[in-house]
Amino acid sequence: MKKVITGYEFTGIHYDELYKERITWNAFEKKHAEILDRVESMERLEGAGYDSVKKEIKNGTLTVTGERRIEKKVPGLDGSFTFCTLGEPIAVESLLTGKGLPAFETLARYVFYTATGRSLETVAEPSMDGFIGETELFRIHLFYQPDTAWLRSNEAALNADRVEAVAKGNTAGKRAVVFAVAKFMSQKVLTARRIEFCQLPYAVHRILGD
Repeated sequence: MKKVITGYEFTGIHYDELYKERITWNAFEKKHAEILDRVESMERLEGAGYDSVKKEIKNGTLTVTGERRIEKKVPGLDGSFTFCTLGEPIAVESLLTGKGLPAFETLARYVFYTATGRSLETVAEPSMDGFIGETELFRIHLFYQPDTAWLRSNEAALNADRVEAVAKGNTAGKRAVVFAVAKFMSQKVLTARRIEFCQLPYAVHRILGD
């Protein structure tokens, strides 16, 4: 399943069956123009993605096959499918009670997927701007330590210095989504800096509790 979704390493000729139809000689004689039009239409629509398109009638079956030379990797389906490797489970109660708090990397992967719908392959190290990863449209930030004393302190909040660091790192002008337990900045200031604030643990609690 993972290979179908994400692709797989391969070198050689890859074959894709583009069209297949059971056909008799009598049917071909009567409808050969219609059948050939179907095949030609398929070739026009799909042919550009292949090095060659092979058409064959064998054992009463008409088959149209696309052939292409693969140097390194067969691409995945590139559709709405996503292959995810699950990390450590997060108990909703732990975020509210402070007992058994998830590791930074575990929570980072949760909030990144929550905000973007994508899996985070590599989590950036904790930094002043809380940056953990980005997509074409979003930069995701997390201010968190699995320590209840730290989470209750002012250090855990989104403040002016951190807003400045988030904005400074956002050279491409993407939308910045920041997860933290509190903020000391007005929403007007955050909006002007293209920053959206999501409060922990309530943002995660809401998502996981649905």
